[in-house]
Amino acid sequence: MFGVLAKALFPDARLVCFEPDEKNLAQLRHNFAANGIVADIHPVGLWSRETTLYYHPGTSYGGYIDEQPPGIPIPCVVPRIDADCWLKLDIEGSEYEVLPRLLADGAYPRWISMEIHDFNRRGSALLALLRQHGYEISGDVSPGLSCTTVEAWRNAADSAGETH
Repeated sequence: MFGVLAKALFPDARLVCFEPDEKNLAQLRHNFAANGIVADIHPVGLWSRETTLYYHPGTSYGGYIDEQPPGIPIPCVVPRIDADCWLKLDIEGSEYEVLPRLLADGAYPRWISMEIHDFNRRGSALLALLRQHGYEISGDVSPGLSCTTVEAWRNAADSAGETH
C-alpha cells in the first residue's frame, strides 16, 4: 500500500520496489495493476553487497535476515538510488547493512522512512550515522524500543552528497 500512496502523492515520480517475499510481491503487483501504476519491481532483498541471505520468520516485526541457513533463501542486491528520492525501508534488520553502504557510496536519498529493528541495541549508532551525514530525524527514538519507525531528511542543498 505504501507504493500506491507514494504514487498518489508524487504521480510523476519513478517508482522502484524491491520485494523478495513471493506473497508480498504478488500483492504488490495486484495493488499496482488495480491502480494503474507502472513501477520497476525487483524480486530481491537489499544488503550491502550482492549475496544470498536467509530470512528467519518470527512475529510481525520479529523476523530477521542473516547469512546463516537454515531459513528462506533471499537473493540480495545493493540498491541503486537517485539523490532526490524518497527511500522507504522495511527490510527486517538489513538497514544496518544497506544505509552505511549507500552513504559510503555517496548515495544520499532526500527522505528516508524506515522501520528499525533491534533499535534498543543498535539503533542509536544508525541514527548517529545519519546525523553525521546531514540528516534530521523524527519519530519515536526511545532507547528501550526493540523496533521503531523513523523519518530522516536532508535539505535540498545537501542532496549532492556533501557531509556535515
